Amino acid sequence: MELYLSLFISPGLDHASSEYVVQLLRELAREGRTIICTLREPCSAAFAMFDDLFLIAGGTQVYSGPVADVPKWLKQLVPRI
Repeated sequence: MELYLSLFISPGLDHASSEYVVQLLRELAREGRTIICTLREPCSAAFAMFDDLFLIAGGTQVYSGPVADVPKWLKQLVPRI
């Protein structure tokens, strides 16, 4: 049985709490559950625990792919100054 879990992680959580929640979600995902999570202003450690990112800006999908590829994608968008 697959669990579909959707939640919002509050930006009011401290870094340690955010990392703890994301680690729990990661363990659930590794067990085969589908996790959909909304994060606002995640700490870098919590963000790095995610495998994939679906990024929406202004109601439009602007990125969908591995979190590890986000820096490369951003460099394409913003040339070095």
